[in-house]
Amino acid sequence: MLLFCAVLLALPVVDGGSFARIHETLAARRPELEIIVVMSTTPSRLSSSLEGALASIFAQSLQPDLVVLSLPRGPLLRRPSESYPEDSELPRFLAQPRKGLLVDRDAKDEGPGTGLLNGLRHASRPDAYVIHLDDDHAYSSEHLAVLLFVATDPENQGTAVATVGLHSRPEFRPCLDHAAWTSGCVGRVYLGHTFGPLTIGWMGTVVQPWYFGPTGRWEAAQQPEWPDECRKHDDLWLGANLARRGVRRIGINWGLPGKAKELGQSRSGSSALYPQNRWNLLRCNMALLGRWPNLWEPRPRLVTVAVSTSAAMKAAADSCVGHIDQWFNIPVAVPQSSLSDFQAEISSATRLEHHDSVVLVFSGASVGSGWCSEVSAALQCAMAHPDTLCTGRGHNGSMPPTIAAATASAWRGKAISTAAMSKGRSCWAGRRANWRRCCWHHDEVHEGSGGDASAAELDTGVLAASAVDGGGSAGSRIDALLDAAVRAERQLRTVPAGCPRDASTRCCQVHPRLSRRWAPLAGRWNIQHDDGTERKLHISEEGFVRSSYSASPGLVPASGAMAGAPPAASEDSQLETTAVNGMVRLVAVGPSFPEANHSTEVWTLMQGVIKSVAWLPGGHVRVGTATPEGDCFGCV
Repeated sequence: MLLFCAVLLALPVVDGGSFARIHETLAARRPELEIIVVMSTTPSRLSSSLEGALASIFAQSLQPDLVVLSLPRGPLLRRPSESYPEDSELPRFLAQPRKGLLVDRDAKDEGPGTGLLNGLRHASRPDAYVIHLDDDHAYSSEHLAVLLFVATDPENQGTAVATVGLHSRPEFRPCLDHAAWTSGCVGRVYLGHTFGPLTIGWMGTVVQPWYFGPTGRWEAAQQPEWPDECRKHDDLWLGANLARRGVRRIGINWGLPGKAKELGQSRSGSSALYPQNRWNLLRCNMALLGRWPNLWEPRPRLVTVAVSTSAAMKAAADSCVGHIDQWFNIPVAVPQSSLSDFQAEISSATRLEHHDSVVLVFSGASVGSGWCSEVSAALQCAMAHPDTLCTGRGHNGSMPPTIAAATASAWRGKAISTAAMSKGRSCWAGRRANWRRCCWHHDEVHEGSGGDASAAELDTGVLAASAVDGGGSAGSRIDALLDAAVRAERQLRTVPAGCPRDASTRCCQVHPRLSRRWAPLAGRWNIQHDDGTERKLHISEEGFVRSSYSASPGLVPASGAMAGAPPAASEDSQLETTAVNGMVRLVAVGPSFPEANHSTEVWTLMQGVIKSVAWLPGGHVRVGTATPEGDCFGCV
């Protein structure tokens, strides 16, 4: 099955005419926004790139409320022989900072992630927009405006936004130079192991404090719990923290990297990933997958709203549901109110959530032998029917339900209230069947499990031993480790005891709008068939496909779904998963050509292109290859 994390927008370069709309939109919202730019620096850049980078920020068309420069004291974490300057040694632009610039000398050196790790604490609101920028570029005057325009779009509510993104899966185009990782190896590529999507901090990342829970903070990777490489690769560590909490990540590009000016030659040059960082990425990712094998698998964010968030309630929910991204409280009196007031309270508690976050509500205690079955049935209903307010057994439709689940948009009033979960209840009839055991494989693998061993095998000591034994180049040894990592990722899961044998196909289905399983295919593609026909494909993130057919000049198909059809003819299809891993099929929907109903077409996404095989009436087989209409290196 093609399953992917939410991935990014590949948007066009912004031209001058587009800025008027961006400025107008942001001007209307600016009074209600808190915008903070955060960055860190090193002693060597105090006299080189930093001043230019800061000057470009204060020249932005959209001005932030505050710019925070994290400048620790004492020895550098990575180079203890060097030290940060004393206050008396600071250049004038930092010793006497301009209005709006805060030089934070109380920051702790956390490595590459210092700017964001420390900067978040300066936000006064959980919904502040905190923008992390590097200190070695001068940014174009519209850089912040474009990032905030995308981040404040209602469709991107609750989403981390970056200029550049990186998403690695076997189905994407291979990085042909993964040993050097040139700048062409960002976007949707395969770097030998699965991870992402990541928001790359190279050209700016926008987050909000609430993404990291009630504290609004996230912690740097600490040894010995995590390998030191996790602290070194802050983009991966940030992506893992966001993925663990179900927060979407997108990258936009919009031509911003080409408009920024590099101030001096950094270690990475023009690349988002410098060569030495490939080991940090691999080593840390294997440790992450050892603890959370499904960390990078797509899923909707799941939050809970309850009258009681006691330890007993959380334990009961954990055993029944599994990993919950966040808990919200509601007053005890709310369940006694009208249904409309109840929905309003739920909407208020989850107002910052993305509209597709799944909200599970408990307005009563976790009592009765059938409580977990009802909870599982409600979740199953909400996951499969995102516009439905799914309520428990016995709900009369007037008073607030004791158990209910729906997407945040449904709770906000765009729902059809229903208790129609009887079809799904058969999934949870078994004593040991529940949503956590049968469907929600996002829990932590405890220490000592087999998953941790695969990460331990990547220890540098093993690498050194392989160098002695194998005698090959460093690149070949790393390739071998990458291969081992891929094999470890592909361990087959068995159906847990007590769960229906067809749980994955009948009980655990998540609507494509929530799982975004078709996001990597979304967009416009051009497909060329071996019989001379051509198609333009427009694929939505929900798997809806509109095909426009034409034929090459002078070529008329001898037979097939489009034989005799006019050049501009089109038809609609829906993508569906198949029993074959990685393969999907098209099912005709709505008005279509008669032949389409008697043909079968399957797709496979491999190495960044779609391979199509169609079995047509008369026993003919048609093969085709689709390429993205606007293939973009550096975009996702």
